[in-house]
Amino acid sequence: MNEFLDDTSPNAFEKVIDRLLASPRYGERWGRHWLDLAKYAETKGRSDNGRDMRYLWAWTYRDWVIRSLNEDLPYDQFLLRQIAADKLNLDDKRELAALGFLTLGNRFGNNANDIIDDRIDLVGKATMGLTLACARCHDHKFDPVPTKDYYSLHGVFASTREPSEGPPLIEPKETPSYRDFKQQLAAKEAGLAAFQEKVERDIAAEWRGKIGEYLVALNDWSKGQKDVSFDRFMQKRTLQPGRARAWNDYLKNRINRHHGIWTPWAAFAALPDAEFATKGRELAAKFAANDDKAKPLTGTRRETVHHRASQSRAGRRTL
Repeated sequence: MNEFLDDTSPNAFEKVIDRLLASPRYGERWGRHWLDLAKYAETKGRSDNGRDMRYLWAWTYRDWVIRSLNEDLPYDQFLLRQIAADKLNLDDKRELAALGFLTLGNRFGNNANDIIDDRIDLVGKATMGLTLACARCHDHKFDPVPTKDYYSLHGVFASTREPSEGPPLIEPKETPSYRDFKQQLAAKEAGLAAFQEKVERDIAAEWRGKIGEYLVALNDWSKGQKDVSFDRFMQKRTLQPGRARAWNDYLKNRINRHHGIWTPWAAFAALPDAEFATKGRELAAKFAANDDKAKPLTGTRRETVHHRASQSRAGRRTL
C-alpha cells in the first residue's frame, strides 16, 4: 500500500492491477470462492466397512482451479473441463484433475443414487444458481424443472464409470528425495504385508485351536445362563463373543440337516445332564454303527433343543 502511495507516476494504478493479476496469489484468492461452490472437500463423508475416508488426490483438483484462474482459462472451458474433461481428448493429462468437481463429493456410504443426486444438485447450483435436486421427488412448483429432466440427468451420471485408478496426472521426477520416498514406501509396504500375514495366521490358529472351547461354551450357555450377558459369559472364558456368535449361527443352520459331525454333536448336546451317562452310551453306539440313516434330529432331541433355545436370551444363542 505504501509503495502505491509513494508511486507518483501516472500509471501507478495500472501497475498495481497488473502486479496483483500476475501474482500466483490471485488464483488462490479467487479459487477459494469456486471451491466453496464446488463443495470441495478432502474426505468422503460417512463411510462403511472401514474404508479410507480421504480423497488422497483431492489437492490436484484444488491446484487445477488455481492454475486455471491464473492462466485466464475462459469460463466456458473452465466449466466444460470440470464436467467432461475425459471426453475432450486433451493432450495435457493434468486437465483430467478438473473432474474433481464431480467426484470429490459426499459418498453417502456408497449409495449410488444419493451420489448422483448430489452431483445433479452441484451442477445446478454451481453453474446456474438453480436447485435441481428437489425434482428427484416432484416437479418444481415455480421453476421449469420437471422430474423427467432430473432423471434425464440421472441417466447421464448413472451411465458413467469411475475407474478405481486413473492415469497419473503428474509424472514424478526422479529426484534423490523421490527415490528415498520409494525406498521407504517399499519398506513400509513389505512391513504391512508381513503384519497382515501374521495377523491372519494368528487368527486362523485361534479359530482352529479353540474350536472345542467355543463349542463347550455354547453348550454351557444353552443351559440357561441368566446371571450374565452372552458377551460377558464368553469373555470370562477368554473367548471372542463375535466368533462365538458365528459358531452359534453356523450350528443353528445345520441342526436339522444330516451332517457327519454336527448331527452327533447336536444329539449329545441335547441330552439332559442327568441322562447323559446312560443315553450317551446308546447314542455313541448308534453313531458308531452309522445307524442314523442320514436323518435329522427328530422327536425328543429336537424338542429338547427347542426347549433350550426358548430358555436362552433372544432364543438364538444356543445349539
